[in-house]
Amino acid sequence: MDQDAHGALDNMDAGGHGRRERRRCRNRLSSSLGSWHTMSLGDKLSFDPTSVSLTGLLFSQLIIGVLGVLVMSAEYGTGTIRSTLAAVPNRPLVLATKAAVLAIVTLVVSELLSFSAFLLGQALLRSPVPHATLSQPGVLRAVVGADWQ
Repeated sequence: MDQDAHGALDNMDAGGHGRRERRRCRNRLSSSLGSWHTMSLGDKLSFDPTSVSLTGLLFSQLIIGVLGVLVMSAEYGTGTIRSTLAAVPNRPLVLATKAAVLAIVTLVVSELLSFSAFLLGQALLRSPVPHATLSQPGVLRAVVGADWQ
């Protein structure tokens, strides 16, 4: 993890309610977009607006992993697993059903987040920076497949 990511986590943990991190991200975004004119030709040619828009999804993947742990272990912590297993004594069936429900919910939520992140990211890019549209080759596949990286 790089220093910026550690700093972001420290700010969130320090009770700043993310205000400092939002300010830092806004400054970082404006400075990176403002540096378009100072970028080398190689950097400009290799700039990928789709990847820039989907960078924030890495954090959402962590959240979904935590949600998965909570979904699978919540009943054990509260003791309600006893009533669940009394109603359906087939333990593998219970676990498979919980995993299937989590997978469906995760797929729907992650696709919504992926498209939202892409559209918002493209809206934030300023004029000289190249933009991507969903109709361009490979962009739709990248946005839909961003959840499965």
